[in-house]
Amino acid sequence: MKGPNKKYSIKAYYLPTKRIRTIIQVGVNADACCQTLREQGYTDPFEATEIIDDPTEAQMNYAVDLGIAIPPNATKQDVSVLIDFKLENDTVPKPGLVQFANEEGLYFSQYIGESALYNLIFNSLDHQSRVAFFIFSIHRWLVKGGVDNLNESPHKQHYLDFASENQDNDRLSKSINRYNGADLRDFGNVSLGGGEYYQGASKDTIAFKTAHQYLKSHGLVRIEPERAPVVKKNPVYQSQKRQTIAEVQREMNKGCLLSAVVLTMTGFLLFCIVSCAAN
Repeated sequence: MKGPNKKYSIKAYYLPTKRIRTIIQVGVNADACCQTLREQGYTDPFEATEIIDDPTEAQMNYAVDLGIAIPPNATKQDVSVLIDFKLENDTVPKPGLVQFANEEGLYFSQYIGESALYNLIFNSLDHQSRVAFFIFSIHRWLVKGGVDNLNESPHKQHYLDFASENQDNDRLSKSINRYNGADLRDFGNVSLGGGEYYQGASKDTIAFKTAHQYLKSHGLVRIEPERAPVVKKNPVYQSQKRQTIAEVQREMNKGCLLSAVVLTMTGFLLFCIVSCAAN
């Protein structure tokens, strides 16, 4: 995996105007940035200088107060994202997500958290790429896994097709725009284990339902069969139903025996009463 992108100030000769220009370019290194500029009509001589902003004293003091260990040669952006990482209780992003952000030419600190990187990606993409990233994220969540880099997904063309088919769908676009990038990690009630849950992003939106239906219609997610409703039966009835015929017969015999005893005692008492009256 490539390392994080860097930011350069580059002076180069621009052929269409025949003048020297200064351009801010983001890339994995200076050579890569210069090559990109060559493809855009720039030519030698190239003069590239990496842009490094030192952290402010206020940043450093605040980070120390939070108990953050500042890495050597940390930049202003590094310290800023380390502070955010601490305050937001963020997590380390997946390597595939970092790789995707680099491939998209985004500039970010190597210490960025997962939530922050999702937000950066989602806010930086053009509209169609944003829609493709949205359905890619839903697909990953539905199948509980898959690659973290959209560009390496075997289903990338499906995501791009979905985005293309819905490029004029204003309702879908407005629905997607209500999400933050960090929302795309989880949807619905998410179990934390131990009986604890947290609320992920909404599944009850036009955007989610439209993307989910597209994935189902193209066989990319399993369609759960409809289940018949479960009817709970009376446990007493169930217990009685399990009695054998012999057990029922014994219960009946007990009842008959009790009735006979009661009749015999009743007759004896009547006999005693009549005898006493005669005397």
